[in-house]
Amino acid sequence: MRIHFLVLLFFYLISYGQKIETGKIDNAPFKIIIPENWNNGLVMYVRGAGGGGPLESFIEDENKKQFNQIITTRGYALAYSAFSKEGDSFFEAFEETEVLRSYFVEKYGQPELTLITGHSMGGMISIASIETYKNKYDGALPMCSFLPSPNIHSKICLDRLVLFDYFYGANDGKIVNSNEYVSDEEIKKLISKNKSFNKIFAEYLKVKEEDIPVIIGFSQWVIKRTIENYGGLAIGNRLTMYDGFDSFNEKLNQEVRRYDFDKNVNELFKNIREFDGELSDPVLNVMTTYDPLLPPGFNEIYKFSLEKEESIDFFAQQYVDNEGHCNISNEQFAKAFDDLINWIDTGNKPNFKEIQLLK
Repeated sequence: MRIHFLVLLFFYLISYGQKIETGKIDNAPFKIIIPENWNNGLVMYVRGAGGGGPLESFIEDENKKQFNQIITTRGYALAYSAFSKEGDSFFEAFEETEVLRSYFVEKYGQPELTLITGHSMGGMISIASIETYKNKYDGALPMCSFLPSPNIHSKICLDRLVLFDYFYGANDGKIVNSNEYVSDEEIKKLISKNKSFNKIFAEYLKVKEEDIPVIIGFSQWVIKRTIENYGGLAIGNRLTMYDGFDSFNEKLNQEVRRYDFDKNVNELFKNIREFDGELSDPVLNVMTTYDPLLPPGFNEIYKFSLEKEESIDFFAQQYVDNEGHCNISNEQFAKAFDDLINWIDTGNKPNFKEIQLLK
């Protein structure tokens, strides 16, 4: 990957003794905050797929200001990019986060400690980065994320859609690979016509019945954006045997629509994240107990790779007893952040526990 350090625009602000730099590297706007009491540490933050463009990414409401201050008041510099692409910019986020980290090192020197953290897609980038750039990071804190390979995530989303299409739709593939999106309203109407099946389908999806429309809409977005952006599916279901639907299983497997993956897209996803499970630095993963978009149980897949590579000792898990995607408060992030720092400093791995707030 060639890196072009073309800073098109930058300026400094001195506010309460801290230094703020904003600018662009190629077409990716970035922001760097260095506190007055800088401890020569750096935290790279990666946003989720729902993030907007440069203006939205750099607007600091009270919640975001508090999040940033959790990092900077502990003496760490903070750097994050808005990326050259809005929304689901997985590949851009992966590459441009590394470009920004390299830029920081070139301009301000090599930090004594470098961490990476992020929400949702940002958590996926965090785990991909610490696996790929083993000598660049000292720890990672992914939150409300999917840790296995992006190909596995694509497969989960595809299976959700083909089964929804079979049980609720016309089994015509419209919700999978047509140019037109099936609206949320239409998804809800289809579900309402087959209410007797909702409990079974919700159990398969690992969500509550009322969240079926949300997870199907999200999965449609993931799959269709992959096709729109890269020209095909990252993974197919040609050889998939579906079960868990009792007497429906035999007919289902005979009649459900089958899809082939695009070799180039499959290789693209594999190349950016080999998913080897080789960790050499601490990773503290934080999830809510119920996440309809990215159910925490799917991360068990990742632990199998860690055990195979004998790197499970570098992985720790904490949870927030809460519902919803990324429903993790800043205070809970702060506690997890401190636990990660303590792990790095002392070697004491955090216990598997709920992140409880002080009363």
